[in-house]
Amino acid sequence: MNWLLFSAGILMYLQFNVANSARDTAPFFSWQRGGDTVEHLVVASGERKPEAPELVATDSLGPILTAASAAVADTASGAILWEKNADDVRSIASLTKLMSLLVIIESGLPQDVEIELTGQDYTSLGYNNFSTGERILMRDLFATALIASDNSAMQALARTTGMGQDIFVKRMNTRAHELGLSKTTFVDTTGLSGENVSTAREVIQLAAHAFRKPDIATFAGRKTYSFTAVSGTPHTVYSTNLLLGGMVQVTAGKTGYVTDSGYNFVAEAVNDSEDAIIAVVLGSDSIADRFQDYKMLAVWAWENYKWSD
Repeated sequence: MNWLLFSAGILMYLQFNVANSARDTAPFFSWQRGGDTVEHLVVASGERKPEAPELVATDSLGPILTAASAAVADTASGAILWEKNADDVRSIASLTKLMSLLVIIESGLPQDVEIELTGQDYTSLGYNNFSTGERILMRDLFATALIASDNSAMQALARTTGMGQDIFVKRMNTRAHELGLSKTTFVDTTGLSGENVSTAREVIQLAAHAFRKPDIATFAGRKTYSFTAVSGTPHTVYSTNLLLGGMVQVTAGKTGYVTDSGYNFVAEAVNDSEDAIIAVVLGSDSIADRFQDYKMLAVWAWENYKWSD
């Protein structure tokens, strides 16, 4: 069992730290949260890999969840600490936006560009916080797409890159391949299609990469965000992540739901000892269940593993 955990840790570490390290060196927004820079694991070339935590409660069978599949990993080493159907391919809904926003960052779209919302940006499903004709700064659309999972904001951002929907989605799938996500496929930018699919194991890998981006981590840990549109309308958007500010110290997270997926959630969290984990639940029974499932995973990991001092 220990050998299997060790092997999983090595595999996850290699996949977490594949090429593209140059893209993680600096945020293009250069924003901060709470006065401190957002820091996530970046292992320098030749640096010793952090050790995986040690399983100390060998008689535990793991948490009982409503989620159809789930996994929890140590952030530093990438070791999977517990899993349930972690390689089952499932619809991931708005967890898709983590990849979409990675492509936005890598497109170099200026943060201060003004974007006018058009009718083609709207969807009949999900969250839409803006009116046709409003002009919004790119950075405010980026924040809204992540914090409030706003679909019109996400589509407006993708449209403004000039790639076109097909090329943008192709780039999303190329990035998935580059990150070693062999079971992950995207068909749109928002996650509204049930054909945006991945696995619990690969969602953890995607989230680990996304949360290393300060531009994403900054907003993925905010409960609210207020701004005024260039065209004059004030807005306050609210996070769909109900665990922010709660018992479990979630530092960054993303929710997702469509009928085909059930209730999904991926997040990074730390305990009082600063032991960081990334966990995902896919296909929980309800909004409340996905957050309860996540808390069960996080607390179980901290109670059953020992991190090195």
